Amino acid sequence: MALPESSRAQSPAAALKVMLNTLVLRFTPLIAGLVTEPWSATATILAMLRQKLVAREKTAPVREMSFGTREVLKAGTALLGVCIVIIVALSLANVNAKTWSDEIAWVAAVLMIASLLLGRIGAPESGTAPWQMRASYWSFLAGALALLLSVAAAAWQL
Repeated sequence: MALPESSRAQSPAAALKVMLNTLVLRFTPLIAGLVTEPWSATATILAMLRQKLVAREKTAPVREMSFGTREVLKAGTALLGVCIVIIVALSLANVNAKTWSDEIAWVAAVLMIASLLLGRIGAPESGTAPWQMRASYWSFLAGALALLLSVAAAAWQL
């Protein structure tokens, strides 16, 4: 009498396949986050690592950034990713010579990087002067407008 399919012992290759499928399913949200929004996923991972290091060092609790600062840093990171996607997409499609969109996207990327750096330097936890935060907000606004112009230029010239 033959044993039913469910009661047979699995071969090592089949067990390895099941284990790999389980690992892939467990890490799918992280992989999807890295593929769709690499900047946000990277920021989340770095924030988790920072919390672990602060807890490990048993230092005084770090003051949290204000709500506006966190939101500007998150949005600036996401828009920096959009700038890079525009630049790379136009380069891969080999149409960057036909439009000003990639040059404007480079300007937007530089403004977003400046916004991120100034926002991090001028964060309330660092105790620095508020002029860095104002400069960060204005740089973010200018970068967002440049990104909008980049998309408009691509739509108009292509």
